[in-house]
Amino acid sequence: MRRTLLTLMAATSLMIAAGLVNAQTETAKRPEPATAVEKFMARRGRLIIKDFYEVGTIRSNLVGQLDVKLLVLSAPGATAAEKVFGVKFERPAVERYESEGASFLDFDETTAALDALVFMRNLGAKMAGEDHEYTEAIYETRGGMQIGFFQTDRKQTAFVEVGGPIGGKPVFMDMDGLSDLENFLRQAVARLKDMGAK
Repeated sequence: MRRTLLTLMAATSLMIAAGLVNAQTETAKRPEPATAVEKFMARRGRLIIKDFYEVGTIRSNLVGQLDVKLLVLSAPGATAAEKVFGVKFERPAVERYESEGASFLDFDETTAALDALVFMRNLGAKMAGEDHEYTEAIYETRGGMQIGFFQTDRKQTAFVEVGGPIGGKPVFMDMDGLSDLENFLRQAVARLKDMGAK
């Protein structure tokens, strides 16, 4: 009886230890939020208010579409300084069994993204008449979203990939899509500033 009891206690201790190791492993696997928007949404045990505002949609002539929205996060009674402002990029599922993808851009990162878009549009215009075996220009946000284009010979394809490096959802489009995205980001910046973003 005593040996059985000791065996059960040892087995129970091993199961508890294994559970703790699994919990620690799961916690270690969970990536740290990269943006202020993700950090705010990752908080647990509190009420969060999410306000979304439509900016526009890029309908790809190749694969997918990209919806651009303003996002304002707050807690009840928050002042403008306590709110988190950002832009949400969402790619709806294309296939029936596919999941949609989303990425966030913090308000303070929009200027860098706009500069990158202007640079890529100018580079694309310069390269358009040239033969290139394969060239890529990519801007990656803190949250892992990629914006860019690639050129094979004289054919250029722009893309936006949302959802981060693992399981990213690409939207492929012609180069005009980068101009549309630049315009949407400019609108987003102006509207968020009017709402109190700094």
